[in-house]
Amino acid sequence: MKPIYILILAFLPGLQAFAQQTTNPDDALLLDYYQNQRFADAVDYLKKIYPEPVTDQKVLSRLAYTSQMAGKLSDAEGYYQRIYDKDSTNMAILYNMASINQSRGNVNKAEIYYLRIIKRDTTDFSVYKQLASISHNKPDMPAEIMYLQKANSLNPLDFDVASDLSDIYVGLQQFQQAETVLSKAITGDPENVVLLQSLLKLAYAQKRWATVVKTGEQLLQLGNTSQRLKLGIA
Repeated sequence: MKPIYILILAFLPGLQAFAQQTTNPDDALLLDYYQNQRFADAVDYLKKIYPEPVTDQKVLSRLAYTSQMAGKLSDAEGYYQRIYDKDSTNMAILYNMASINQSRGNVNKAEIYYLRIIKRDTTDFSVYKQLASISHNKPDMPAEIMYLQKANSLNPLDFDVASDLSDIYVGLQQFQQAETVLSKAITGDPENVVLLQSLLKLAYAQKRWATVVKTGEQLLQLGNTSQRLKLGIA
């Protein structure tokens, strides 16, 4: 009997851990927390239901998401990292860790995660857009141009990317490239104020006064005069 007793004691910690991971939370209570945006309370509740060590990836994912919504970004990253350590192919986890670090101002760390994503998926428009933003803030213009060009090739109708890329081209006096980028985007959204502002910058730099006046009038009709005032246009 003694060996059996010892065997039971040896497996007891594992059984306790299994029980902790299979505990079912009160979904109605959690839903109430989520609906009322009481995410901090939801995190505390989940931690009581799932004491450490937490190993189940679904539980870690729930803890990570809830911590992120509660603004506990360091905790959220920790949970996401534990999931990533178990499954390094999980692209959603990489994106969450990148987004968290970008929000916290840890842009170098965010950049590493974004680069891991595009290494596996070279067609992720949103990641190129985020990398362009990071490069702009460094600043690193060659990298920013490269990422904007890639993003624009994937989605030429995105007005933020088209406007940013066009403005850079105008600054470099590469007017034909700016025209190409803007013409595609404006065709898809002819009343987009951001795009029209970039068109005004381009036309002004080229001294195409008729286009300057026409675009300025469009902006005025759309209720925007800020760019006209910056350029000194009456």
